[in-house]
Amino acid sequence: CSSIVAAGSDHNFHESAEQYLRSMLARTDDLDAYAAYLDEEYQRTELDNLTVRRALAEAYLNKFDADSPLEGYTDIEGHTTNNTDDDIKRNEAEKALIQTRIAISLNPNDRSLYELLSQIYDKLGDSKSSIQATLDTMAIDPHGIDYADLADRYEKQSDDLNAERARTTTVELRPNEPNPHVQLAEIREKQERWTE
Repeated sequence: CSSIVAAGSDHNFHESAEQYLRSMLARTDDLDAYAAYLDEEYQRTELDNLTVRRALAEAYLNKFDADSPLEGYTDIEGHTTNNTDDDIKRNEAEKALIQTRIAISLNPNDRSLYELLSQIYDKLGDSKSSIQATLDTMAIDPHGIDYADLADRYEKQSDDLNAERARTTTVELRPNEPNPHVQLAEIREKQERWTE
């Protein structure tokens, strides 16, 4: 962690230090103990570290994606369990969610944190919260949203009105690209709105 702080304005060194942190957390057997340590340090000093919290969230999320069974599993309340792999993976995603929310509280203007939040909600199967996390980025960067992806998310929820709005925005932002026009036309064809 100290090497990230020491990097200062040296972007390359900072990136290398972050990558090293991610690789160390990926090899850590007990992320829960490290998360508890960070929480204790925050209680003691009232200082926290955005980069470490984000990396910890990503490490938990990587455990969610792991194909192999997780050993020494501890649930979100700190109890050792013998749950199914799905329960274990869901709990890892929930731990990633906690760390991401802490990171957002440290820097609510970091768009990438909302993208991570949306990704976690997708893993948890909570498409409504995933969409909300995507929409929350609009306050930060209204043009940075992938409206086509947002439209796909709305379509999965059978929310045709908002899907059409997102597709229309995609057409307005990329008027010279044919694909957004085709997707919007398909929505209107499905609704039998030929004249629009």
